Amino acid sequence: MKIYISCFVLIFIAACSSVSKKQYVPSYAEALELNKIETEKKDPRVISYLNERIKYENEIALYESKRCYLIPGGGVTLISRVNKKGVIDLVLAETENLKTKCYRETYLGKKFKSPEVYPLYFKMQMDYGNNIKSKNP
Repeated sequence: MKIYISCFVLIFIAACSSVSKKQYVPSYAEALELNKIETEKKDPRVISYLNERIKYENEIALYESKRCYLIPGGGVTLISRVNKKGVIDLVLAETENLKTKCYRETYLGKKFKSPEVYPLYFKMQMDYGNNIKSKNP
């Protein structure tokens, strides 16, 4: 009887821990802190992955695909989470409005290659530079 109970307890704990990891959704503040911790590590694998991902997203013009930048309002800061499959499975914003909703829909579910370090939280600052004039004549 003890063997069955202990097996059940172990299976139950394993099942609960895997469910809680998949369903854990941090607040924006928690995700921002996770991003800060990741940034301070300066892990070359993370830096390389994010540079490649940003380059790829720029090449396919993902930023412009839904034309979110045309929605009135200032810039928005998003924290996105990349899972072990390379999919953005969470996009959080400090404030909710039409622009953050648009960007969330643009990026959520987008896949790139799998990162070596995951989950990976990264900050995206959107539309803060629209009013900056080019320094070129």
